Amino acid sequence: MRYQKLIKLFIASIILFSFISCRRPATEENILYEAIYSQPQSFDPRDPVDAETYGIMYTIYNTLVEIDDSLKIQPALAYKWITNDFKEWKFFIRNDAFFKPDPCFGESKTKKLTAYDIEFSLNRSLKPGGTGAFMLTDIVEGAEEVNTGKADKASGITAIDSFTLVIRLKKPYAKLLERLAMPFFFIVSKDAVEFYKDKYPLNPVGTGAFMIEKIDPGNAIYLKKNPYFWKKDEDNNKLPYIDKITFRILKNPQLALNEFIAGKLSAVEIQPIQANLIFDEKGGLKNEFKKFKIAENIALDVHFFAFKMDEPPFKNNKPLRQAINYAVDKNAIANNILNKFATPAVGVLPPSVFPEYKRKLPYEYNPDLAKKILKDAKIDPQKIPPITLYIDNKPTTEAVAQFVVSNLNNIGLKINIKKMDFSTLLGEVVQGNPKFYYMYWEGTDPNPEIFMIQFKSDLLPEKGGYNFGRYNNPTADKLYDQAVSTLDPEISKKIWLKLDSLLVNDAPWLFLYHTKRIRLLQPNIINYDNNPMQIRRYYYTKFTKN
Repeated sequence: MRYQKLIKLFIASIILFSFISCRRPATEENILYEAIYSQPQSFDPRDPVDAETYGIMYTIYNTLVEIDDSLKIQPALAYKWITNDFKEWKFFIRNDAFFKPDPCFGESKTKKLTAYDIEFSLNRSLKPGGTGAFMLTDIVEGAEEVNTGKADKASGITAIDSFTLVIRLKKPYAKLLERLAMPFFFIVSKDAVEFYKDKYPLNPVGTGAFMIEKIDPGNAIYLKKNPYFWKKDEDNNKLPYIDKITFRILKNPQLALNEFIAGKLSAVEIQPIQANLIFDEKGGLKNEFKKFKIAENIALDVHFFAFKMDEPPFKNNKPLRQAINYAVDKNAIANNILNKFATPAVGVLPPSVFPEYKRKLPYEYNPDLAKKILKDAKIDPQKIPPITLYIDNKPTTEAVAQFVVSNLNNIGLKINIKKMDFSTLLGEVVQGNPKFYYMYWEGTDPNPEIFMIQFKSDLLPEKGGYNFGRYNNPTADKLYDQAVSTLDPEISKKIWLKLDSLLVNDAPWLFLYHTKRIRLLQPNIINYDNNPMQIRRYYYTKFTKN
């Protein structure tokens, strides 16, 4: 494609410039340098933010429990928990966790975390407008009353004393820990929330390994080590090992690669469009890149172009949605445009969810069948007004979008592309403005719920939910509720797979791909976090001595 050739020439030129440029080590003063591509708007767990912002938030906050690189639940602010019936859960809170130093604490500079802070944080997440409230309202006793403004505290969330918290559920539920590990439930300081008021989103106070030192809008987010962080290594050394992290706002993946090669970034994620310039025909690094390390995994994600289901032309129009799916060649996207950095989407659930169950590609490329579906449904694509496809401004997204537009033009649909940074795109989607838009969903663990919450009819964005496409199907709601309520994992798996099949058939998305994520690391970095969830807390990351 001409577009791809221009991008490759541009990348090649900046790579050549980088290798002949003067280099500055990215580990100066024990600082880790990462790239992000948009300006974070908030670090408040209540607010809707993008994956990059959550990436920063994982370094400054903690949850009650957390998920490690092998996708296992581990203790965090709660060092242990017990439940006898999966309905009442008792959490024992560590007594050596402190909030990061902050003016909100006055002369004491900090404050020890207690169960009362956790009680406050969870109830605050439930207040009207809380992004992740829906993850507790359906299971925690009294949570719905808080979310609807009828109560200030959930009857099912109680601090028994300074270091004991009890959570009571409406009914037995086995996956509470996975929900509590989600970023919506980062633990915040009540003192800080009350001190900063509406300025709290940019003045976050947590118990995490790092703390925000400075925000330089449009340029960088500067973090430094939290001197009161509670975690230690096996030899009783305080963590983290590195002193600072700088998240540079570059907004351009090609520029990020350029900066990495020049030694000004510690790590960089390789974009599919860059693959041929970095890897040889056998998949190994080319000579000029062999000095760098590689961290790779299959992401726990799904990428798609979503349809807004409550407005024309997609409302009550499954034939059109299915025809669009058949009209797009996902194998070509995965293999050619994304240079095998992806696999075609097999549904809503990524392959790593229930990996023992092999699902087939749901809509094999068949433009003739797409035209037949439209004809049988008496849909004349020429009479459908041009549809605007909203996308973010990453080159990879645009390359995919251009290919999709070309495929859809072949069946008579007219598509225009509107680009913006991802934060702006997310805001537009939350407001319900686009009828057709790019989005991706990345799981924090392999729990199917995390992906299926996008289709619950009562979890609309205005209620703090993630049903951006305004999908509404009573059968899907029923299957979701059944899967959530069962304690038998095998029965639950069958229900989730049935729901996945229903959604594939209903086609609320143009299903695209699941990604393979590859990052290059500077040669002196060790213990770099690498997991399918793309979560990095940098507890053990460090640099080798030169």
